[in-house]
Amino acid sequence: MDTSNNVVKIVYDNSDDKFVVDLIKHELDWRLYDYGEHLENYRLLTTKQLLISDIKNFCRFVQSFFCCPQSSGKNRVLSFLPNLDDLLRKNGYTPYSYIYFRKTAHSIHSLKLFYFKFKVDRVIRRHDFNRMLSNTDIKFINSYIDFLKELIIKYDFKALIVTTDEFFYQRSAIAAFQLLGRPTISFTHGLPGNYVMESDTRADYILTWGNAIRQNYIKIGLNPSKIHVVGNPKYQTSFKDITIHWDDKNILVIPESAFEYHQHTYSQPHFPDRSRMIAYLYEVQYVLMELGYKKARFRPHPSLNWNWFLKYVDMGFYEIDKKNLVESIRMTSMIIGATSSVFLEYMKEGKNYIVYERPRTCSDYPLVPPFNGHDKRIPFASTPDQLMELMRRKPIVDPSVFDDYIQGFDKEKLLSLMKEATCK
Repeated sequence: MDTSNNVVKIVYDNSDDKFVVDLIKHELDWRLYDYGEHLENYRLLTTKQLLISDIKNFCRFVQSFFCCPQSSGKNRVLSFLPNLDDLLRKNGYTPYSYIYFRKTAHSIHSLKLFYFKFKVDRVIRRHDFNRMLSNTDIKFINSYIDFLKELIIKYDFKALIVTTDEFFYQRSAIAAFQLLGRPTISFTHGLPGNYVMESDTRADYILTWGNAIRQNYIKIGLNPSKIHVVGNPKYQTSFKDITIHWDDKNILVIPESAFEYHQHTYSQPHFPDRSRMIAYLYEVQYVLMELGYKKARFRPHPSLNWNWFLKYVDMGFYEIDKKNLVESIRMTSMIIGATSSVFLEYMKEGKNYIVYERPRTCSDYPLVPPFNGHDKRIPFASTPDQLMELMRRKPIVDPSVFDDYIQGFDKEKLLSLMKEATCK
């Protein structure tokens, strides 16, 4: 594929230090793609925002000396996943947090670590594109990796657990562990909206919520031996008794989400069309009005500026859903929605979900299962006419879909993989 329009790819191909450019790829992308009034929080920070962040980080760092002691325990694991701390501790592992200090894990008490966090934040959250690629910043990133390797050896961390490889702190941690030949484990988070070999595949072990997600990764070429189904730590049991009925008293619309803070690959860039979000809401509104509905609620992605929608959406028909997710689920009787992880959250509580998606996302990615219309257990429409026909026919999503994509947490499987990884 022609990659001439991908700035970071051009820089990468012509760099003398491809290793560092790859580590900061997404942060370089932020300088190019993280813009627009429709976004809620920008990845780049102002001087004031960075100062506030510094103060909070320093307070957490000081607090860690009192509530997050270091440990002489064996089988130390560096983990970015707080909800595994208790399980790891009860089974002979000593979980450590890294830059994000938390009460449920031990902390690394190092002023040098805090210094590097202070400096790294300036590189990835404040420096401009050219400065990030300067010899000074690239040399600093290399020194940071060297420091990470020293910490790993000093604390004898047996493994690393991350939630993604798409952001610098976790991506650099994966790189440092792998340079030392130590295992890395990644829990896929959410229901992937796209599957590409350059995103969330770097760790030695990839852990997914369900077998359908595993199969989707295998289809793009990921080695089956490195991807495992362990379920979602949030849920302790499977959900085989979900009952879903047709109930259209309180319809929630979940529109497409138009944002690409970074490009997921080095290939041709994808540029989201934010007008598609508004068009989506109008299309659904006119279908519902034709069928006699007087109102509906809508819930944009939390990364979006919800007030921006108010300038375009017909608020005589729509009400914006600002409730927390638990309350939103309780209020909702049925969803018409695009690709979203909340597909599973609402369905788990017995809420019907009709997928309404165009053939490609508003960032011009192909649709992926279960949102591409290939699974006949899920009501699917790609045009207003098809959506109207579905609403008249009143189909119900088959609850068996749920177990394909999210299973009860299999802690024995996770502990077995931990033992396999740390005994190599």
